[in-house]
Amino acid sequence: MERTRRQLLGAVGLSSIGLLAGCVGGQGRTACEPATDTDGAPPKNKLFGPDGNTDDNFGNALAMSADGSTAIVGAERRDRTPTVEAGVAYVFEVDGETGSVAAELTPDDRESSMDFGEAVAVSADGSTAVVGASGAGKAYVFGRSGDGWSQEAELGPSDSDDDSLGMAVGIASDGSTVLVGGFSSTVPVFRRTAAGWTREHSLSPPADATGSWFGAELAIDGDGTRALIANSEAPGPEGRREGEVYDYRLTDGAPTRGETLQMPPAESSDHFGISVALSDDGTTAVIGSDRKTDTGPLVDPTAHVFEHRPDGWRRLDSFAADGDTASGFATAVAVSADGDTALVGGRLPDSADGTPTAGPQLLHRTADGWSAVKTFTPDDESRSFGTPVALAGDGRTALVGARVDDGADCRRVGAAYVFAVPAGP
Repeated sequence: MERTRRQLLGAVGLSSIGLLAGCVGGQGRTACEPATDTDGAPPKNKLFGPDGNTDDNFGNALAMSADGSTAIVGAERRDRTPTVEAGVAYVFEVDGETGSVAAELTPDDRESSMDFGEAVAVSADGSTAVVGASGAGKAYVFGRSGDGWSQEAELGPSDSDDDSLGMAVGIASDGSTVLVGGFSSTVPVFRRTAAGWTREHSLSPPADATGSWFGAELAIDGDGTRALIANSEAPGPEGRREGEVYDYRLTDGAPTRGETLQMPPAESSDHFGISVALSDDGTTAVIGSDRKTDTGPLVDPTAHVFEHRPDGWRRLDSFAADGDTASGFATAVAVSADGDTALVGGRLPDSADGTPTAGPQLLHRTADGWSAVKTFTPDDESRSFGTPVALAGDGRTALVGARVDDGADCRRVGAAYVFAVPAGP
């Protein structure tokens, strides 16, 4: 539903790394001091939310514009007042491997426990942001005008939608189309028109599909004509939760469902579709999966690269973690607009001294296929480094979350790290 009132959210101009011990946050809170590295200061590429505090989960969702100059960072547990833990999404201006807060996005109808910031997405030019709030069953669209941001629309559910909508969002690079997902039987498709945002379609799984995670992960191409919707709980032939990903065409008229992507029987997995990303032209997809042993631990979490050809989707390559994988490599993936660079993350276990035992993998496409070319690691003792991940459309800047990273004097405040991406081979 379109909002009749717009709340202007101006640029607040706060440094992402300039928090000081003992500074007072909003509503009289004492802000958390960021943890420091061996030089006594936070790494320069580490982003924080202003006035951060325990359990903010800053960095739980990430998105970047095409040139990497605009980043959206969710903090779904951020409480702007002592009693309203509604969540915030921060807009960062990124320059190289540093960033500063330009705006704080909050919804007009803010209420406690709405998980605003659980999912975020941004258009290629950085002028339109979408923020999910599954606790409210909605998503919100914000637009940039000059130096400020304002709420443009509230994308709420219909009577047939599940009330968990907002746990996943996607926006076409051109800003024309938005998808909103959750643990739902449908994924609504919203289009920008001269009159505002309008619900155009609802995407549904195949009639014989089962599993309750349809729409919990999704991706959309650059012009809003192809969408991939995951159902990572879909059972396979033996009843295991092997997962499926459905391909939809969103052209004029009713949407059409095409191929179902899944693992071949000889390579069965659990939760194929725990993460999904799609290139701008809709022909390159990166999809995460994991597999469980009979005793429960995760083994062989893997990211799979698919390419769409005239005869359908084909898997080109698969990549496993570099190091200990028990906590779920490939639970987060991103891909550049041209489909030639991918980033595969996942929360990886920390060593005894708090440093990650592995990190997100950078993948490049070459004439000979795909190869892993770099592993990102933080310069400090970060907790939970590795998920989620985002990649600028041009593939030159990466953003990696650490949503339960500790501050110097508080726990689970969260952080995110900016990395320059080396040019492909």
